[in-house]
Amino acid sequence: MQELKVVSAEQAPDVTLRFYAALLWKYAVARRELGKIDLGPYKSELQRVAFEGAPIPNFFDAVLMRLRLSPDDAGVFAYRAPKPDRKEGLNMYRVMVGGVLAFVKVDQRPWANPLFTGIALSNATTTRALVVAAQNFEEFKVSQALAHGDSRVSAFLDKQDAYAAQNA
Repeated sequence: MQELKVVSAEQAPDVTLRFYAALLWKYAVARRELGKIDLGPYKSELQRVAFEGAPIPNFFDAVLMRLRLSPDDAGVFAYRAPKPDRKEGLNMYRVMVGGVLAFVKVDQRPWANPLFTGIALSNATTTRALVVAAQNFEEFKVSQALAHGDSRVSAFLDKQDAYAAQNA
């Protein structure tokens, strides 16, 4: 079995959790056509966590995964608005910021997966992410299919690459 690799940043986990609280709250107050999500009774509490410095509640936690195409990959390649998800019966949101996929738990129950329990930000002293193969996640698969399946998108991305290379 391959050893799990974790990357970390000096940022305190509660700062990262407050970022995700603010991000979810922003989408909870957005219009439907802009990706509105329903946080139900958690909306006001996450607002207090994000903007008033309220303590991080037990129902709120996150597991971060740094998606990589190869072991040497450090490129940022995708963003995704919060999407409701359920893992092992827990309510959560999938959020992609840069190359980091977050499973943000909004549920009173504890993590069911021991791996998630071990890597969760609530149990950390620094912000950390498990390094995983991007090819195993829908966030990469959908983007890849779009980029390679629609010639207009592919042409646009090629132009962006050429422009970036000229201005590097």
